Amino acid sequence: MKRITAGIIAALAALLLPAPAWAEGGNAGSPPPGGGLIVIIIYLLPLAFIFYFFVMRPEKKRRQQHQQMIASLGKGDRIITIGGIFGKIIEVRADEGVLVIEVDDKTRLRISLDAVARKVEQS
Repeated sequence: MKRITAGIIAALAALLLPAPAWAEGGNAGSPPPGGGLIVIIIYLLPLAFIFYFFVMRPEKKRRQQHQQMIASLGKGDRIITIGGIFGKIIEVRADEGVLVIEVDDKTRLRISLDAVARKVEQS
């Protein structure tokens, strides 16, 4: 996927780089060839679509999946925080946006719901 994206970006860069080649010409009094604003828009629209489909859209899907995972958390679930702490959920305080997790016997931590990296599947 990264190789395809890099190839598309390289191809579009190759199209954009020759555009200022008119500056090397000898006609100082004549306007530069090209369509002006229309040409720039034609070059930028594909870049905008590529950015949306390869960057924004996958990030939005990942964020939605993470929000669904957070909403499904309940007492007894095992989680890993973004700091790498493993714990078992003791209490969910959704109105405060806080979880109370137990990381060891009689060792409890209050963490933000946003600090949950993933849910650990029970084996």
